[in-house]
Amino acid sequence: MKPTPSPTLPATGAKDATPTRITIDALSRGKGVPAETREAFKQIRALLERRRATAAVAALQYQRIGIEGESRLCVDFRNAIDAQAALAEIRKISADVDLLNVVEAPCPSNKE
Repeated sequence: MKPTPSPTLPATGAKDATPTRITIDALSRGKGVPAETREAFKQIRALLERRRATAAVAALQYQRIGIEGESRLCVDFRNAIDAQAALAEIRKISADVDLLNVVEAPCPSNKE
């Protein structure tokens, strides 16, 4: 006899139970990362470091992805509520900043 699967959580509960992932990339066009982009990226990283200190961020990883200063932040939040609150602040900081990408997705693997 097979064990009965445990009931699944409602959609809202399941979303809150799984970490939410965000990727932030600071890019360039062959002349290095623009100063405005670097500054916004720095502000976002500081925001995420503060959130990590309050345990809202489960994991924060910084990666250098290019030779001209291109960088990436990979963020795993403990729950969707913390992720959405931080994302709202990140979107304010990154609004109208060229070459700064904010994506609600896990970081690509190093092979990509």
